[in-house]
Amino acid sequence: MYQYITRPVEEKTMFYENDFAPHLKTNKIFSNSKKDENNFNVIITKNKVTKKDMLFSIAFAAKPLIYFASLFGSKLVSYEKNDIRKIMWFSRLYSLLFTVHHILAGMVFARPLSWRYTKSDVPLNVLTKTFGILSILEGAYSVLCTSVWNPKFYLEIFNKLDAIDTHFRVSRTVFGRRRIISIFLVILPAGQLISCILLTRFRVQNIAAYLNFFVLMLQGAILYFFVINIYLKLLWLNNILENTTIKRISNQKKMVFKDTIWDSIVKGICKEPKMLKDHIIRYSWFELMQIYDKVADCIDLFNKIYCGQIFVMYNLWLLCTLLTICRSLSPSVKYSEVYASDLFMYFSLNSRPMFLAIMCEMFMSERKKTLSLLLHVLQLHEGDDQKYSQIKTMIMLAESRKLEITTNVFAINVPTVMNFAGRTISYTVLMIQYFYNHVF
Repeated sequence: MYQYITRPVEEKTMFYENDFAPHLKTNKIFSNSKKDENNFNVIITKNKVTKKDMLFSIAFAAKPLIYFASLFGSKLVSYEKNDIRKIMWFSRLYSLLFTVHHILAGMVFARPLSWRYTKSDVPLNVLTKTFGILSILEGAYSVLCTSVWNPKFYLEIFNKLDAIDTHFRVSRTVFGRRRIISIFLVILPAGQLISCILLTRFRVQNIAAYLNFFVLMLQGAILYFFVINIYLKLLWLNNILENTTIKRISNQKKMVFKDTIWDSIVKGICKEPKMLKDHIIRYSWFELMQIYDKVADCIDLFNKIYCGQIFVMYNLWLLCTLLTICRSLSPSVKYSEVYASDLFMYFSLNSRPMFLAIMCEMFMSERKKTLSLLLHVLQLHEGDDQKYSQIKTMIMLAESRKLEITTNVFAINVPTVMNFAGRTISYTVLMIQYFYNHVF
């Protein structure tokens, strides 16, 4: 029915003559599937993968993390035998009760000891209580965002990620790596909690503060899981474009597409795109547009879920920085006894906003690379009106859909965040120094 250009497999070509025509290829999450289906139907009608393959989707890879988070009121999705669905009403009720208990324990029944010991030191007392209240509210707000307000968005984002996996036909090895990441992200907050208890010399009065710290670290682990997996999808797309066009690119052009040292380190750790290299044979421009569009949808869904939490997170980062500086300057604190615990708490809490700022920069960098590759391919097909039009359409899509993590107030990127934080911290430190020099 359809005419395709016959090419040797070793050429690794990905475009065929009628670029919008259906192309028969395996509609499976795994490349070892034997059943062939029409790929055009996969894109348009979103045919479901088999129940067997669903067991190895990204949602099932995240099972350890999701089950562990559900114990602390942060259930993302519910599992059926071969599928996932939105969480039920009793899971939301459990999250709501956990949040109420969390707020009451942290602010009424078990206030941190530091709230009592800093009363005579006005700047330290104000910053300590403000930081404590905001951190408790962030923990409660993050639980509500996860299981009460946004359960449908988690279901959508998992479905989008699985739909992209269907395009790439990922292997069981990739599923294994995702399961390892999920298990590591379960161990990470538990290890951070144990380290915090050891460094601060465990006291029963601080148990609510320990619980709040653990909730924040657990929410950070969930956030890491989604950002990493969305970023890997973008790497896959650029890997397809780069491997297809690299032989036609001059040495001068290759310098433009060369990764920075940081990008090279990250991509060396993220080996999933390399695992797909042997499966890259040919993709239509229509399918590549669908992949980019789904990656952009994943980032939009992530912003819908986390925009408010990220905004609070960055405010907490500023307060944490000011509190750490104030404790180092205050004459009422023996800083030599607490500097280790302060530094650990500071880097644990602030690794989340810094991670997001760095990843947002990497998303924008990869999007620029996508546009550069597309513009280069566009020049190679100036004589082919059909392909020229299709490539131009994809360029318009990439230009219109920016891959940015935002708070709905500002985009999360390193220059904006550091500029804002630098000015705020500088003025506040001057005020603290003035108080200690002239008042205290």
